[in-house]
Amino acid sequence: MRKGFLLSVAEALLLACGTEDLPGPGGPGELHLAFTVQPSATVAGQVMTPAVQVSVQDAAGNPITSGTASVSLTLTNPLGETSTATLYGTPALSATNGVAVFNDLTIRRSGRGYVLRATATGLDAAISSGFAVLPGPAAAIAIHDGEAQEAAAGLPVPQPPSVLATDEFGNPVPDVNVVFEVASGGGSVEGAQATTGADGVAAVTSWTLGTSLGPNTLRATAGALTGSPVVFNATATPFLGAATVTIGRGRFNPNPPYVSIGGAASVSIMWIDRDGRGLNLPPTIHHIVSDNGAFAPSSNLTQFFASYRISLTAAGDYPYHCSIHPNERGTIHVIP
Repeated sequence: MRKGFLLSVAEALLLACGTEDLPGPGGPGELHLAFTVQPSATVAGQVMTPAVQVSVQDAAGNPITSGTASVSLTLTNPLGETSTATLYGTPALSATNGVAVFNDLTIRRSGRGYVLRATATGLDAAISSGFAVLPGPAAAIAIHDGEAQEAAAGLPVPQPPSVLATDEFGNPVPDVNVVFEVASGGGSVEGAQATTGADGVAAVTSWTLGTSLGPNTLRATAGALTGSPVVFNATATPFLGAATVTIGRGRFNPNPPYVSIGGAASVSIMWIDRDGRGLNLPPTIHHIVSDNGAFAPSSNLTQFFASYRISLTAAGDYPYHCSIHPNERGTIHVIP
């Protein structure tokens, strides 16, 4: 019994000195660190609440209240790899009465699967449970994709424009409402009312440029966030050598197309009938006729995806219409 008493006294003295090197074969294996208050989900930049606590314990999990070990925390992932995020606050301090209380810890990068690792010289390390850091309130929006594009006049740009909403630390923020609207150049936008997803991105379904050549702009607004409104720029260009005009919903699209001859001898124009009405309904018939006889009229386009093609050899304007539907009128602009 006296031997056990002397060992307990020696152990207490070593803990009081910081538990640098515990003697005996079981030394560090018998004394260890443990998270007695685990980290919980928090918001980027906000202090973790409740404060994380790490205790010095014996092999049976009993607290060593005399421990004054210097405890350090590092941020890792579930695999034990050091995180690229930074743990702010005071991640290293001495235990008081065997407990280290970390009451000012913050993480600014949002994410899931964060883990804390507690270490102290001479003591077995402790691994916390996993926790998440959520993004803070939306603070700014900026262009994510789709800036400075080109498309033929009257057609959609290749990449639907999108914005990225972030908090004050640059973390993507979901559920931010964004309104897109054409600002100049004409044209139209589909999916004008958009909401950011988990990646913080909100995009339109499509942005169709106006039918005139030149600059177009699209505006994205998200309340009073920094950067709002965001403006996208695009340029409406002519078709090169050929253009396709679709017929549907009582109109030609694009109308008018601008087609550049360039170094070719002629340009090709093709109309495609997309006015399908279903299997049990009679087809919608179209008949393309030049207003001034510049090209031969088409036969009746009586089937879905029926087409008619012409070639034009000279620059100029070529007005035309559907003889069956007088309100369907269009023009082909051929430019050098």
